[in-house]
Amino acid sequence: MADKIKVGLNELMHASGMFDKAAKDCDQIKQNIESATEKLTDNWKGESYKAFVKTYFILDRNMGTYTEILEEYAKALIDIAEAYKNRDEATAKAMSKAIQQTSGAKQEEELEEEKSRMGMGNHSDSSTYSGYPAAPQYYQNQQK
Repeated sequence: MADKIKVGLNELMHASGMFDKAAKDCDQIKQNIESATEKLTDNWKGESYKAFVKTYFILDRNMGTYTEILEEYAKALIDIAEAYKNRDEATAKAMSKAIQQTSGAKQEEELEEEKSRMGMGNHSDSSTYSGYPAAPQYYQNQQK
């Protein structure tokens, strides 16, 4: 596995477009050859005709296979670009979530420290706790 991947989404999409165009060009060439071959073989008879047709069908089949391969490469490059994009977005979301959670935990911690500093800590188990800060301690802390 490579340590670094040095290819951008635009490069992948450009390459995909090149493969797709090549596939379309091959398909057009194949159609042109088929048309020319039909005209050529309309009145052709004999053994040379049979030999030509036999080799032509091999060429035709191979051209079709080549075109399909180019189309598959074009699709694969799009899929790769999409996977990179999705992975990047998922990584960004995970990082954002981690930052929010860390930030939220830090804010909660700071709030608890402030409440404690102001005498508003969790004293609910105390029989004398009323839920309000002790006034003298509160005002004393405010003057600091």
